Amino acid sequence: MQSSKSSKSISAWILWVGVVGCLSVAVGACGAQEQKFVEDASVLDEPDANLPDDAGEGVIDDASEPPPDPDEPLFGIVYPSTGLTEERCAPVASRTVVDAQTGRSKQSYFTGLYTQAQIARLQTMVLAADSPHFSKLPFLPADLMNDSPWNHLDQYETPTPGTVCGLKIVDDSNPDALRYSLDTYASKAEAEADGARVTHLSSCGHCSSVADLTVLLTIPDRTLEMRECALKLLSSGGKASVLSCIQEVGLSETCSQVLYFNALYTQQQCLMRCLAHVSANYHNPDGTLNDCMVCNAEKADELYKILAGRRDDGQPISMCRALPEEEWICHNYADDFDNPESCIEVDKPTMEWTCTTDDYDESNLQYDLGVCIQPTPGDGEEPDDKPTHLDEPLFGIAHPKSGLTEAWCAPAASRTIVDEQSGEEETRYFTGLYTQAQIARLQTMVLAEDSPHLSKLPFLPADLNDDSPWDHLDQYEPPSPGAVCGLKIVDASDPDALRYSLDTYASKAEAEADSARVTHLGNCGHCSSIADLAISLAKPDRTLDIRNCALQMLTGGGKPGVLSCVRALGLSETCSQVLYFNTLYTLRECTMRCLAYFDANYYNPDGTLNDCMTCYEENADELYEVLAGRHADGQPTSLCRALPEEEWICHNYADDFDKPEACVGVDKPTMTWGCTIADYDTSTSKYDLGVCIQPNE
Repeated sequence: MQSSKSSKSISAWILWVGVVGCLSVAVGACGAQEQKFVEDASVLDEPDANLPDDAGEGVIDDASEPPPDPDEPLFGIVYPSTGLTEERCAPVASRTVVDAQTGRSKQSYFTGLYTQAQIARLQTMVLAADSPHFSKLPFLPADLMNDSPWNHLDQYETPTPGTVCGLKIVDDSNPDALRYSLDTYASKAEAEADGARVTHLSSCGHCSSVADLTVLLTIPDRTLEMRECALKLLSSGGKASVLSCIQEVGLSETCSQVLYFNALYTQQQCLMRCLAHVSANYHNPDGTLNDCMVCNAEKADELYKILAGRRDDGQPISMCRALPEEEWICHNYADDFDNPESCIEVDKPTMEWTCTTDDYDESNLQYDLGVCIQPTPGDGEEPDDKPTHLDEPLFGIAHPKSGLTEAWCAPAASRTIVDEQSGEEETRYFTGLYTQAQIARLQTMVLAEDSPHLSKLPFLPADLNDDSPWDHLDQYEPPSPGAVCGLKIVDASDPDALRYSLDTYASKAEAEADSARVTHLGNCGHCSSIADLAISLAKPDRTLDIRNCALQMLTGGGKPGVLSCVRALGLSETCSQVLYFNTLYTLRECTMRCLAYFDANYYNPDGTLNDCMTCYEENADELYEVLAGRHADGQPTSLCRALPEEEWICHNYADDFDKPEACVGVDKPTMTWGCTIADYDTSTSKYDLGVCIQPNE
């Protein structure tokens, strides 16, 4: 990553104002013309007479840096003079954010691009006359023709690391003329505590105003924009003409002076180093800045940053660089001041740069920003299928009755892991999908008759007709937090009939210490066996099956009809009894709330569960988990949900017991779900899992 010394927004183009700009008359003719530039340097009002050659030396260390990571895109806008491709440099940065609760990861994007309408809104803002930053502005010499800030280095102090320039709304009575102030804060936290927003890193300076910001936002390639000003150094106008030209750009008076002083100083210090780069691109092929650009960092960059202030503020320019996350600064002060991350979007950028260098207008040396910068399609409004109560997709399998599209319910979860030693990131994926062959292998496993969990199974009433577990709540205790049901291979002598046992452990660590693998969270219960797991994996939409069984109560089958229907699903006897009891209890508690949802989708359009499903969760869910055991085990079902990372549980016990993360893929999932709702077979009420679930080659 490039350091802040090379992350320029204004200072780099000023180098070219004083050097490359003045040399632009020789573009394509560096040979015979080189001596002419040295001789013509006499028209520069003899800067050596007023500025010693070593002025500023020792202000900063050598700015040379290693090449940027070739696999890491740089942040900026590619111009013909940039020297990089659009693939190598683009006005977009991204970061992976992992939800601490769910373990799901998502991508956030930043562009730093603003439409002409947004810039016009910024231009209506008014800087308060009593803004605190005015009394702290860095010293500028009054003699513009014969003096320089670099002659007064004792006047300046380097800002403390973490310092920021904060912007605060002081009068919002007129939304079309918001009054604001600026001040320097020791940290972002201090600024926010004072009701201010960070407008750029480091202390406030002469270019920190929103007025100057709006000018800079419209000139991403300030180098080329300012060449005409630099050429004044070779005309009879001299320094005065350079200053006048810079002032015509539209920047504030003192900001223009900072740019003018910097141009003269970098010209004096860097002329000889820049002669070899008259017609060169800003970047070398390896992504580093050319030596002329580096000279600016070595000689003038640190003091320039103090004087100008606005530099590290997330603006994409024609000099590409790695963008540190602290520079993800949104300049939406006039539109949404209370939302400092409104320009940062999940899953897609808020803005798009739609142009390439083919769209660059050579006649006026610029892009048409009104065409190149556009809101990302759908920006400002939610996608048509986005449930308003969901911030990110849920984990599960979209089903005709789910009420969610594949975009908002999918059998995929991911997390980003950062290597503590190297700092490198890798993304891991979990799906919880298994092929029919893998399920068939699970079905060959045999539960040991002396499995420890059998003696600890929760109580079930013997009277299936007139009794209920919910009539014996004193018989049950909720599992301790962190409890897991562990599976242990007790006899591997026959690979085609592995014998296993189950037991409840206080924690995952305790299970692993006993050579057991977690098969689900919570205590072991009546549905914890691998035989029951295999049935569940083969039918992701179990809710529909149970609902159809519940209808027996309304069609004359009564309780025996419900029990017979549940048993027909193929689950073990006591697991079937748990589902039967749960169905009857849910009917008793929720019938009135569920009648209106008899044929409704499981989810409302806003992404919340319908009232019937909610009633079940409120009344039966907790005891059902105790009775069944197998509940939180990473299976994707038609009841979509957020998947916590502790549920990334692999059920590959028959294939590779010693690899508990064999189903977690690095950089890509191990399995893919290849179907959509359109592939659902309504005649059989199921997907063809042999088609839908495929290994990811």
